[in-house]
Amino acid sequence: MYHNKNSKYLIWFAVMLYTVLALFWLYASLTHKTGDYRLAFGATYGLMALTGAVVGFSKAGQWGGRKSTMGLTILFLAIGLAFAEFGQLVFSYYNIVKQVEIPYPSLADVGFFGSIPLYILGALYLGHTSGVKLSLKKPGIKLVAVIVPALLVFSAYHFFLKGYDFKGTSALQILLDFGYPIGQAIYVAVAVFVFLAVNSKLGGLMRSRILLVLVAFVAQFVADFNFLYQNSHDTWVNGGYGDMLYLTAYFVMTISLIRLCAPITSSSAREVT
Repeated sequence: MYHNKNSKYLIWFAVMLYTVLALFWLYASLTHKTGDYRLAFGATYGLMALTGAVVGFSKAGQWGGRKSTMGLTILFLAIGLAFAEFGQLVFSYYNIVKQVEIPYPSLADVGFFGSIPLYILGALYLGHTSGVKLSLKKPGIKLVAVIVPALLVFSAYHFFLKGYDFKGTSALQILLDFGYPIGQAIYVAVAVFVFLAVNSKLGGLMRSRILLVLVAFVAQFVADFNFLYQNSHDTWVNGGYGDMLYLTAYFVMTISLIRLCAPITSSSAREVT
């Protein structure tokens, strides 16, 4: 009972933090098209990612930490959020302290791009935790395992990478430009596969939680894809709608981590019935 109440308090805190930050963004967007308010929002909304990371680090031990698959799932997702917050801090350092436009690629990409393999590992361990039978014998699951990443990569190619100019582009930027959408397509596809392939026992109780993680991955994919698109077209604005997409992605991932950390009890079964 204590743990369930604690999870509810954490969810309420995350919701309140998201509401305050969203209102701050709305105020800055409506009254200050440029200037300090937008920069301040860009520097503070990473608190949502930090909140999720702290929750994951503090609760993973209750699931066995590094000694259990669920503990590793939580830790990898939490570290992914921590990497994202590192990227946000570097981004804000360039904008506020150095007062220059952040280069791309930059140290910030260590955090942003570094979160991708961590999310992939988190998704893989989540599948193992949920009792997924990693068998592609079922035609439907096999089809999904191929179609989902293919559609995401095709979308990235059509809207962002089509006609890509390799001349004058550094090898690191090429790696990031292609690695971001491909890497994100992988963790989204893994999450979709896990959601469809969970068994009827523990996986059944975890189904709604896995769905929330999947939604968080999709939100992160949309935010990152939008950034790459806007950056390539020189339309990115600090504190603009792109930053709001990131805030929303961090919020959904934080909520999904809180739900993953909550104990599975008899009442948990009702969440999927």
